[in-house]
Amino acid sequence: MDLSGFKFIFFWEWFHRIIGRSIGVIFGGPFAYFMLRGYIRPHLRNVLFGLFGLGALQGAIGWWMVKSGLVDKKKTTELDKTPRVSPYRLTVHAGNAYFLYGVLLWQTMNLLRRPQESLINMKNIHAHNQ
Repeated sequence: MDLSGFKFIFFWEWFHRIIGRSIGVIFGGPFAYFMLRGYIRPHLRNVLFGLFGLGALQGAIGWWMVKSGLVDKKKTTELDKTPRVSPYRLTVHAGNAYFLYGVLLWQTMNLLRRPQESLINMKNIHAHNQ
């Protein structure tokens, strides 16, 4: 790999890490503030703890993935000279990201649902039980 190729990859990896850390600070700071002030209901607090934990796990998985590419192997062909990470670790990293996004979307939809819809659904359930 030449220097310009390394610079290109390094920039995107650096940007990716900065975005991840920024999301952690932007999410974690207000979460800690509102939690300590008692503004967050216990159920939602647990969900947000879980989301923050998944975000931290995503960072740890990312480092574990990158670490797999830092091994200095014997290069025998031109193709082997390209730095690579473990495809299995990359899949775990991507899978955790999709799972985190899904849980975040699911919880957002739960928060945006109007309470009246829940009451109507409960009335329907009780009506069918009789």
